[in-house]
Amino acid sequence: MEIRYKYRFTIMSKRSKDMALRNFNKGMSLLYDGQQEDALECLMKAETDARGTGSPDLLVNVLQAIGGIMESDGRIGKAIDMYAEASELLEDMAGSDPSFAEHKALAMNKTASLLSEQGDIHKAIPFFEKAVVSYDKLLAKEPKNDVYCSSAASAMNDLATILADEGHNDKAKEMFEKALKLSGKMVVLDPLNRENSAKALTIQANLANLLYEMGLMQNARLNLEHAFDGYSGLMKDDPSNSILHEQSLELLEKLVNALMAIGEYDPAKERIYELVELLPRATNNDPSFSRKVSDIFMGLAELASRRADENMLDDTRSIYETSIIVILKLLGEEPNNSIYLDIFRNILLDMENLLVMDSPESEKEADHNVLISMYEKLSRMVPADLSYRTKIATLYDDKGRFLMKAGRTDEARQSYNMSLGIRDELIKAGESPLLHEFGIASIKNNLGTLLAQEGYFGDAKTMFEESLEGYMGLFDRIPDDPAYEYGAALTLNNLAKLLADMERHEDAKRIYESALEIYAGLLKSEPEKVGYKKHASRTLDNLASLLGKMGREEDSLRMHESARELLEDI
Repeated sequence: MEIRYKYRFTIMSKRSKDMALRNFNKGMSLLYDGQQEDALECLMKAETDARGTGSPDLLVNVLQAIGGIMESDGRIGKAIDMYAEASELLEDMAGSDPSFAEHKALAMNKTASLLSEQGDIHKAIPFFEKAVVSYDKLLAKEPKNDVYCSSAASAMNDLATILADEGHNDKAKEMFEKALKLSGKMVVLDPLNRENSAKALTIQANLANLLYEMGLMQNARLNLEHAFDGYSGLMKDDPSNSILHEQSLELLEKLVNALMAIGEYDPAKERIYELVELLPRATNNDPSFSRKVSDIFMGLAELASRRADENMLDDTRSIYETSIIVILKLLGEEPNNSIYLDIFRNILLDMENLLVMDSPESEKEADHNVLISMYEKLSRMVPADLSYRTKIATLYDDKGRFLMKAGRTDEARQSYNMSLGIRDELIKAGESPLLHEFGIASIKNNLGTLLAQEGYFGDAKTMFEESLEGYMGLFDRIPDDPAYEYGAALTLNNLAKLLADMERHEDAKRIYESALEIYAGLLKSEPEKVGYKKHASRTLDNLASLLGKMGREEDSLRMHESARELLEDI
């Protein structure tokens, strides 16, 4: 009985295998003829028969054939089931027979790709990993096999992409680098194959983007350059390809950011210019182009601001300098481009923030000089806009004040005189005369202080009187503006101090008292104004000192006490 049973089983297995093979061959023939449904029916019969044959190689072929039909018919879930089962069978088969290693790698990669496309990435990962291991073994035996190189590079790239999306950046980086090395070998083995070059370029771009996201800017920079240069070459052959264009723009924008982040400002200048030139636009006034260009420079301004917050002011300056050089180059080509002019103005406004943060004299002076020079360029570009001349005058005022505090009196005087000349010119042109008259009154007060410090008392007195005349003339015309009274009070204090030094004590006392009258009125309207309190206190102290010299000790002590009480309220 036992012998007959074995014999019967052997006959049945052989018959099943024959039936499975017959249906498989028939099914494949129908499939080649385009009769997909009939082919599927035959292959399903072959699958049933093949399962009882003990011939896994036949079952694998049947499952993969069915999987192919299911995939082409849109039944992806069923196709995955077929490919996955074939993969498992091939894994066992390859373990005992290495000749199945290639089939295993292909099946694993196919299953993983479909799972990935369906969004089931967690199930896809182990299939990709097994495919990569299989290709590693194949390449160890045939390192110059271009088919293995290509398939392995694809599997590694797909796996690395998933790992990166899942946040496994270090593993993804390692896998992308491995894929890139293989893709390079692939190009060497078959340099005329454009698909190989395209695949290598895709992997390079993926690695570059990952390195950029990881903040590894030095490595990102190198890979972004290679990837962008590669895409640029492809665009020359296919200039109308919008996908290539968008990919190139994305890579170049990241390259610019990477260069700026690592302080490579000189190469960044050319890349920023190249980026602007690469942006598509219909006309100079294209709003889409305007927005994109503005975004580029806004990003640079944000980087400069971050560097300033980190107290890296040299880097901040370099970023502004880079931005200015590029925008001036663009304006040189299109001097009437309103977009570029707006960006130029905004860069200068951002750069003015440095003036507040500067501490060393050399840096403060250099930043003033750069801004004055840039506003002069802007003024020449748009001569009808006199606000730029106003800005230049204001910068000369600021420069004069800091030079004055630094004890550089000759240079401070030169700066103030430059401002006076510009303001006179603007008043004659009818440009904001009140503003410039106010500026002139303030400058003359500062020049009077400089002259007094140098011992030119007569000239200093004349300058203070002219300043006072300017403030009071403004106040007569616009009595509601406290700035004019405040300026007059400051000048009166300085004039009184000068007269005290000239031993004209009674005149000095009278003028100090006039200044205090003004401060009293100002504090009545704005009692919490700190500036008023501080300068009123200073004037009280000055008057107290004068009264002491005049022998009026009791009055002097009373004035000092009033000054102290005023400061206590701050």
